Amino acid sequence: MKIFKMAKPFMIVLFFSLSLVFLAGCDFNGEWDHLGGGGTGEIQEDADTDNIENIGEEGSEIIADIDDNQTDTDYQDSVSIQSAMKIEESGKYYLSGNISGQINVKAENVHLILADVTITNLGKKVINSDYDLIITLADDTENKISNIGDDAAEANAISGSGNITINGGGNLSVFGSKSCIKADGIFYGLGGSLILEAGSGHGISADSIIASGIQISVNSAKKDALHAETDDSVLLLDPTFSKKRGFVYIAPTTIINVKNIYGDGIQADTFVLIDGGEITIHTLPTWVKATSADGCYKLSGGVYTKVAKDESTRYTSFFQLDQSCKGIKVGEIDYDDLEGVEQVIYDNSEYSLVINGGIINIDVVDDGLHTNSGDLLISGGTINISTSDDGIAADKNLIISDGDIEVSKSYEGIEAETISLKGGNIKITSLDDGINATNDESEAIQKQKCYIKISGGKIFVNSSGDGIDSNGGVVISGGEVYIAGPTSGADAALDSETGIIVSGGILVAAGSSGMVETPATNSTQYCVLINLQSSTSGKISVSKSSTTLLSFDCSSIFGSNKNYQSVVVSCPEFALGETFDITTGSKTTNVSISSIITKVGNSVGGGRPGGR
Repeated sequence: MKIFKMAKPFMIVLFFSLSLVFLAGCDFNGEWDHLGGGGTGEIQEDADTDNIENIGEEGSEIIADIDDNQTDTDYQDSVSIQSAMKIEESGKYYLSGNISGQINVKAENVHLILADVTITNLGKKVINSDYDLIITLADDTENKISNIGDDAAEANAISGSGNITINGGGNLSVFGSKSCIKADGIFYGLGGSLILEAGSGHGISADSIIASGIQISVNSAKKDALHAETDDSVLLLDPTFSKKRGFVYIAPTTIINVKNIYGDGIQADTFVLIDGGEITIHTLPTWVKATSADGCYKLSGGVYTKVAKDESTRYTSFFQLDQSCKGIKVGEIDYDDLEGVEQVIYDNSEYSLVINGGIINIDVVDDGLHTNSGDLLISGGTINISTSDDGIAADKNLIISDGDIEVSKSYEGIEAETISLKGGNIKITSLDDGINATNDESEAIQKQKCYIKISGGKIFVNSSGDGIDSNGGVVISGGEVYIAGPTSGADAALDSETGIIVSGGILVAAGSSGMVETPATNSTQYCVLINLQSSTSGKISVSKSSTTLLSFDCSSIFGSNKNYQSVVVSCPEFALGETFDITTGSKTTNVSISSIITKVGNSVGGGRPGGR
């Protein structure tokens, strides 16, 4: 027996809290006014978002405290192991050197210390435990685990029937022919550095994943990098699922790097909570010939581009993704029922994705951030997304209250049934709509359910489709909104189904004039529509007595100018009977505010009632 001394154990207690989320009610009901067409509608009271609040309430139960054993990195009185073996007694075991074969843990309370060890077991599990297992990576050590070999069978490299905890200050490289790490219980990443290369499976697959103070690099996998999937037996007892299972939690001291992944970067059955850290995700698509009109892409010059729904009727000439390869995704529980038939729960309003902080960089073809039938909340952090599909998408409610967010490339920038923008800095570039409130229900139901509310923040949109598009209503009560909208006459900078109310904030919406829509006449803040004789480009500004009240220069924000023929502007300084200088490119127009919607220039082509 060798005796090793190390610092005393330490305790890590993980707590997280989430501010209560309530949306302010809307006071605007009754008639709505479209330019060139009438429209009536209401914005319903804000949807119930208690499920997001519940994550915070249950947090102390889910990730309350981690016991001393899980955080213990002291390996004094440990037993030295330098060969494959079956461990049948509790205790600490120190592994070093080259080991061929399996470390098979058949006892409770076993703690493995890896110290410059290489363990190989071709085609079979390398470390296998029937119980909870703790693995410490000794400080400043390099460790390797592999079960990959020529013609070897597929197996998870590290496998446990209970929880698996990794801590310490060393490095571990895992090469798995299937998944690198598979835990039937919770995976706790509490220290050290992991480099994972998976074969046919996931980087890490567990019932739930908690990462705090660890660096995880998943460099290859045929499926997801981090995959949290609830155990079937739990669902058999409670098919509605429990939020204490199937989640991913990322603490501020965590670093996640994902690349060369053919599945999702982070996927959880029930919820993902990101309190901070640094997360970089790059996934790879697998293309197949389209067999339906859903999610079609066309291939031109080696580039796959998503096609509009009306174009996808010719789907036989297009392509589809063979599997999901989103950045971060929540909400998809599947299990076998008592008759052995697979059941999938896509529709659960409690699925949630919550980002409170951190630095997140996502480069994918599929959606950047996505919740199935659930809610998405961003209350902080720096988020950069490049995608060929939706940048940020929630099937139900999407709320942004703070953070620096840039969607540098997307088909649609932000999409959800309801969208509430309360704060933060948001910059969106989209091939179609910039911000879109929609769902898959009938037009009548969408009018009742869908809305966009902007009450704060600074929002820049550069869209080839509609800048803001709601299949219900739009309310702007604060913040700053700047839109470099479409040049096509079939789209508009502003588009709603039941009307747009402006009661505060700054609005600049530039775009084509064929389908222009102005705010409703029952808005309470004055608005101006300028329709130009021909397209122009350049800075848009409003000034009074040589004082600039607002200014928008597309080239300084998005790197290039964009043509426009109509501009809708609104700011708190507008007042009835007063005059303002409004500059559009090289032309300055002196405008006197004569009504709640003051129109200047040529008549326009008439509004449309909205679209998807």
